[in-house]
Amino acid sequence: MIYKNIFVDRPEGTKIQPKNGVDYVYRVIESNYKSDKQYVVEKRVLIGRMNDDKRMNPNDNYFTYYKDSEVVNLLNQPEYSDTVSIGNILAVDKIIKELGLDKCIIDNINSSDIDGV
Repeated sequence: MIYKNIFVDRPEGTKIQPKNGVDYVYRVIESNYKSDKQYVVEKRVLIGRMNDDKRMNPNDNYFTYYKDSEVVNLLNQPEYSDTVSIGNILAVDKIIKELGLDKCIIDNINSSDIDGV
């Protein structure tokens, strides 16, 4: 899980690998040279993703390998939980069910006389 509200400086010696428009940060754990093929095979661990040129959002692996690092910036936590907004959805859902609008909608969607408009 990447912590979107925590920012840390990117550690020295890490590698950035872009994927689908996102720059992911990896720590090289092990490096083996294949002399017969003349290239290096690296074992990497994802430690976060870049937020800007210097800072990144860490994940759990980051704190495993960099225990003593300082969190540079911790954004303000929201004043209320994100789950509080579900109350409006539940209220509207209950009203729709009590009025029987859900059955009307389902009956009309399954009807063969709908012209797609």
